[in-house]
Amino acid sequence: MVQAHDESLAMTLPKRPHQHVIDDLATDALCSAIHKLGWVFRRLPADYGLDAEIEVRGAECQMTGALARAQVKGMWSASARADGVDVKVRTVRYWLVSPIPVFLVCVVLPSRRILVKDPESYLVENHKLDYIQNTSRKMFRFRLTGFTPLLEFAHTLKDWAIEHQETVQDAKNYTLYNPASQLIACIRLIYHFDGDITALLKDLRENGSDERLKYDYGYYVFLKERLRKCPDYIREIKSFVNSCASPALITSAKQARSAVRRDEASVPEQKLT
Repeated sequence: MVQAHDESLAMTLPKRPHQHVIDDLATDALCSAIHKLGWVFRRLPADYGLDAEIEVRGAECQMTGALARAQVKGMWSASARADGVDVKVRTVRYWLVSPIPVFLVCVVLPSRRILVKDPESYLVENHKLDYIQNTSRKMFRFRLTGFTPLLEFAHTLKDWAIEHQETVQDAKNYTLYNPASQLIACIRLIYHFDGDITALLKDLRENGSDERLKYDYGYYVFLKERLRKCPDYIREIKSFVNSCASPALITSAKQARSAVRRDEASVPEQKLT
């Protein structure tokens, strides 16, 4: 009677599939390898195609804040089918829209061999980027022939993480994403160029510094397109300027524009010969 009860109980208890064991061993192997590099390994709590976050270390053992994320796939060497790993297509799409670089990490057990690849580069190299965006298939296979051992890939992974971090920090300076810079840009448009976006862009191209071209040009092009579609949008820009800019700032802008006009008027026109 006891034996029958035990068998019935065993049938209702949760099971731990062998693949779950393999995946945990693979994650442990990656964690150990990342720590040996002197970096930080953080397990992510929910598995939506991302298992871990990695923060790289800079010079003199300083942390950088530069991040990368990883999806870890474990496989037993005897069961590695055609040297590849299958991933849900929707997961691959999720990686492609991630604001933080994502790397696919395959750990071959029991040797703990760690292979890494940037999924987007893999798709580009194999002419599959459009395919992954449009296919109706559920799964996609990454073949390990395009992967690189972690120790060989570590420098690239670090460079990508730091480059991404610098790009994000740099984006904070772009007028298109910076409200304070947008206000200054709109003041220039309204009070320096009388709302003439074409004249402003021409002046920026001819006289703007490299830094101004880098940070401001995109926003002015954006404004030009908005004004082309909706000429009355200039009224919203004026309202934005007048409601946000201090009277002193507006006065200063008007005085600067008046000074420029006086300088322009004082230069005699060259006669054609």
